Amino acid sequence: MIYLSIPYAGHEYVSFRVSCAVAAKLVEAGNVVIAPIIHGHALSEHGHMLDHGRDFWLKHDLEILYHCNQVVVVKLKGWEESVGVQAEMAEARKLGIPILFVDPSWFVSPELMHIWANMDLDDDFNFAGPPPKEDETNESL
Repeated sequence: MIYLSIPYAGHEYVSFRVSCAVAAKLVEAGNVVIAPIIHGHALSEHGHMLDHGRDFWLKHDLEILYHCNQVVVVKLKGWEESVGVQAEMAEARKLGIPILFVDPSWFVSPELMHIWANMDLDDDFNFAGPPPKEDETNESL
């Protein structure tokens, strides 16, 4: 099973989207993949677990890592400084799990990553679209 590692803090939406794209391609190629960013992001956003910090998620993710036989690190900007990615790599090395590095542009165009990085999203990641303009609101409600 492949453990997908990617930096998250500071560019959560891009990390989530890139994780989805990479995981999908790896699964389509016949691999079994666990992507903690997809799992944790969904639980945080939709399971109302926003108050859990990095230490909570890192402990949770490392428990998953113990069941994997390969780590794939997505070299998204910031991966070398990411506390989570570095901890995952250190644990993989300690366990003798091989680490493979991939360029995110193999899966998602740099232009699309730039668009995602510059989207104006509210704290709740409103996927339903932008809020209505002031002149479009219905004041009779």
